Amino acid sequence: MTIDKSYLKKIIINNLEQQGFIIDENGLISTLHSYSKEQIRNLHKHDRNERLMKEKKFIKASFNKLSTYFADGTSIKPDQFNPYIYLVQPNTEYSLLFRFATLLWSIPVSQGFGRRLRFLVFDKSNQKLVGLFAIGDPVFNLRVRDNWIGWDHTMRMKRLYNVMDMFVAGAVPPYSQLLCSKLIAILATSNDVRSIVWQKYNNKETTIQKELKEPHLVMLTTTSALGRSSVFNRVTYNGKLLFSLIGNTAGWGHFHLSNGTYKLIREYLTLIDHPIIKSNRFGQGPNWKIRTIRTFLEQLGLPTSLLLHGIKREVYIAPLANNYKEFLKGYANQPIYYDLGLEGLVSYFKNRWFIPRSIRCPEYKEIKSINTLKVIHNIAMS
Repeated sequence: MTIDKSYLKKIIINNLEQQGFIIDENGLISTLHSYSKEQIRNLHKHDRNERLMKEKKFIKASFNKLSTYFADGTSIKPDQFNPYIYLVQPNTEYSLLFRFATLLWSIPVSQGFGRRLRFLVFDKSNQKLVGLFAIGDPVFNLRVRDNWIGWDHTMRMKRLYNVMDMFVAGAVPPYSQLLCSKLIAILATSNDVRSIVWQKYNNKETTIQKELKEPHLVMLTTTSALGRSSVFNRVTYNGKLLFSLIGNTAGWGHFHLSNGTYKLIREYLTLIDHPIIKSNRFGQGPNWKIRTIRTFLEQLGLPTSLLLHGIKREVYIAPLANNYKEFLKGYANQPIYYDLGLEGLVSYFKNRWFIPRSIRCPEYKEIKSINTLKVIHNIAMS
């Protein structure tokens, strides 16, 4: 069967241009200008709409039940605000709620890879959803992180397991209007989360290396979704900075080639019976998707630098132990953890941000859950 490579090239370039990317005279994505938050949202718009359409059946089946977890502004009593975290178990109603809530995100949420833990945060005073976060295995290569720690390749191989990446984090309206996305970030650093990671993965073999490693969680990483982060910037606890900005990503990735384009990529590589398409994602490492796309671009004679989308994201770290660098470099065998109790974190957030914000910006009371969920509802009913 003859495959028209020139036609496939045109599809790839057209898809990029339809998303809003500017292709220069060399056939590469122009990286000469910076993107505003709204422009970044627009670049993800096609992917998000496609995700919503794929979830239409799920939305229709679950909307009435799951929508009851979302608050109206009038149901929030700032002095009674009492958040708690809940570990999501697979195949439960809360698992469906996590999936449902992420459909509100303007940038589609990835599924992560390897170890994955999902958390919901509820307000005990009204049993409504405040927000959610998820942590999972970090990418193997992240130069700004590795330089910050002082890792060489051997150190990283041994201790990357003791770092997890927060790949989802945020609050839902009306709690998002009360700065609760900062609360979500704060709660991810808590003793409770560290304890859950230990209980979940202790005495379990690692997926790729098939080794038993002690799952001491000593550092979280996360990247901003829309350029400069207003969530992780200046997040403190009793004067201590919980999240530190350590630099920016270089602007490489695959989100812009992961929508309908990625389906085309897989179909083409399957058609030519390329061995990479048969490899196991986890067995081949966390950068498997990027390698698959790079292989496709090489097959078509397109520059692999099309993976350089140019959107630089801020990289933050949240150390959870006083000696986190020494531990991650193998100079210390046991972490000396900070004591970040849930009750203290909540109390600090409530007095530092939540109550003052509720006084300054009472508009949150006007938010209705039906309006929060309007986009999702319209997709289900269309």
